[in-house]
Amino acid sequence: MATFVVLVVGILTATFTAEATVPGPVSGDVPAGARSIRVRRQTGELPQEINAEFGQPYQGLVFNGSEVIYRYTYVQNESSPRAIRVEVESQGAKEDFPLLFVVRQQRGILSWQVPLMIRGIYGYDKVSRTLCPMDHLQVGVKDEQETVYLEVSAASPTPLNYRVNATILTDFILSTGQPRNFLVSPSQPQYYAYKMPADLDMVVVKVSSPTNLCAVFSLQPIKCPVYDLDRNIEFVGIYQTFMRKAAITVQRSYFPNGEFYVVVVVKATDSDCTGEMETIQPANPTSEAYKMRRVKEVNLVVGPAITDSQYVTAVFVGILVFVLFYVITFMVLFIQWIRQRNAELEGLAPRPEEQGYAGIATNAEAPINTQRTEPNYGATGWDRLKLPPVVENAFTDGLTLNHITILGKKLSKTTGSAPGSGAEGD
Repeated sequence: MATFVVLVVGILTATFTAEATVPGPVSGDVPAGARSIRVRRQTGELPQEINAEFGQPYQGLVFNGSEVIYRYTYVQNESSPRAIRVEVESQGAKEDFPLLFVVRQQRGILSWQVPLMIRGIYGYDKVSRTLCPMDHLQVGVKDEQETVYLEVSAASPTPLNYRVNATILTDFILSTGQPRNFLVSPSQPQYYAYKMPADLDMVVVKVSSPTNLCAVFSLQPIKCPVYDLDRNIEFVGIYQTFMRKAAITVQRSYFPNGEFYVVVVVKATDSDCTGEMETIQPANPTSEAYKMRRVKEVNLVVGPAITDSQYVTAVFVGILVFVLFYVITFMVLFIQWIRQRNAELEGLAPRPEEQGYAGIATNAEAPINTQRTEPNYGATGWDRLKLPPVVENAFTDGLTLNHITILGKKLSKTTGSAPGSGAEGD
């Protein structure tokens, strides 16, 4: 009897519990997410799933309690890995009731909202993101079919319009020496994959742009997720800000197997490049001029860097140029000094025909005292002769008698009154 009573009580309790869980009027204390689930269960409504095609734009409306799922299927090629780029846009979404986009892949999830808030102030109603190709470059997979799900939802009480488009990037892999041109903005970053050839151990990644907008490019390892937004691009790898031109030299040892992503995104302001603070102005989704204001054209090229032998050759060539400059300068100065010395000696040295001319005295090294004006005993009339200033200066400078004799002979030829053939000493 007691067992029968317990069984009846259990049945009644289960019945009351089931009646309490039947969907009915929703009180205000139930969360919005739970309400939307109960409404879909009560009405039999399920998330709408669409078999989508790449390159085909899709438009629709979502509101609180509705959800649309786009399913994309493609074949991943092992020989040439490809990436998927998703572009979304909404003119009616607001910061209080944004549109939520979630991309589900085989081994990862990427989500963002529209409008996309940059630094909590700038709002962009158009967002483009590249999905990470799930390490295909580094690991390698066989040709297989993969599926990507793009979910669109919102918590807005009023319907919000949206537009989505997914495309396959066939030029996702960079080649050495081949430039790549593209547009980037704070809400539309771009990145590409590069693998060093076997014959290169060092490359130079160069970026250039005709505009002065501040941007940053980063080199990141082949991993997911890829940090491609202004708020997180500096978390991983090597990065550098730029306005016009920038370059980063990369060695093979920096990244496994010499493989890396090149990520480029525009900064919300130019303060990171100029160092000057700017007045932050909220974005106006309806202003085309504002949306184009932070769009930057970028030219990207990855080229081989100089080898060790080329580096050493360049250093030695520079040193050789400096050495040759100093050697040539020294030789010019030395030749000029030799020519000047020969010119001075040529004007003072006796000619061959004058080697036999008798000097004034037999001692060629002894200078003559030109200060004597009074005759001494045994002196000739030469002592009383007033010498020209040139000869006096020659005596004063301490020239030898041979030089003085030559000067005297030249002077006698000029004046026409040459002295005798010789002179007697004291």
